Amino acid sequence: MPSHETLLGLAMPGARAEGEHAVTHAPVPDWPPPSRGLTFTGDTASVAAAPDGTVWAFHRGAVPVVQLDLAGRVLRAWGEGQFARPHGITVDRFGDLYLVDEFGHVVEKRSPDGDLHFVLGNRGAPAPWQEGKAFNRPTSVAVHPRSGDIFVADGYGNSRIHRFDRHGVHVLSWGEPGGAIGCFSLPHHLSFLGEDLLVVSDRENFRLQFFDKKGGAFGHWHCHRPCAAVPMRWGDEDLLLIAELGPSAVQRDVAQLGNRLVALDADGRERLILDRHDGGCRLTAPHDVAVDRDGRIFVAEVARSWLRFNFDQVPDVEPASIRRWDPV
Repeated sequence: MPSHETLLGLAMPGARAEGEHAVTHAPVPDWPPPSRGLTFTGDTASVAAAPDGTVWAFHRGAVPVVQLDLAGRVLRAWGEGQFARPHGITVDRFGDLYLVDEFGHVVEKRSPDGDLHFVLGNRGAPAPWQEGKAFNRPTSVAVHPRSGDIFVADGYGNSRIHRFDRHGVHVLSWGEPGGAIGCFSLPHHLSFLGEDLLVVSDRENFRLQFFDKKGGAFGHWHCHRPCAAVPMRWGDEDLLLIAELGPSAVQRDVAQLGNRLVALDADGRERLILDRHDGGCRLTAPHDVAVDRDGRIFVAEVARSWLRFNFDQVPDVEPASIRRWDPV
């Protein structure tokens, strides 16, 4: 992925450039197929591609944690009544899950069968609003690929990144409210580029910020309300795939403003776009994105909430909330 030097150069205004958009992926209609007794309620908060080739969804239905195979069949489903508001799911290299409960104000590490390893934070006891202590409505976890250190974005009620070791012991924190470098306005998602760079989707600052493991800043890229950003490999290129949320009502239906996926190359050029006008798999409100080892793209959408809060609509038919694109 981009080097520190490249990212520092791209931090200057006007560094983003247009690239060649190729048709690289095609939507997979009706994935996953309907499953008896399981509903995604129109709001899948997060999705993760696991090392074993399966897909995990963390959604806001009656059974919030679901593991799917590539055919869309349900392999596991659990967690009834155990989460206040699901938000983020991450799978580490051993297959364990990190579940971010936004309204519970906690991060839980669990086995694939739901066995609890440990909890970060105090359930139901939020830290003071915007004072920086863990947690107040956290959003996302990234696990360092080698050390297993846990990085938490905190989130809706804070402007902070917290780092814990793999046992859950606090190491350090950084960030505060604001628009300057190293400050945040709703840090919404975290991911690693290799072992050196942490990507923070600084959503309401309309940018991605890049940091080392100690919170040192290495630049930023502007984009439209990034909800999530993850690395992906396409051909011989390393890309960064970004899920952009849509604009406020005053900019509704303006082209190229969110509700789309955009992949950027190391020079900041747009190489792939999947948006709300993409054929039979239109995006409504992308909230998280994952890419598996074979280049398949999975998107989690908060479609029902988006339609209700932005359009005052309660759809008669449950909107799709998890989608898939396969490489062409």
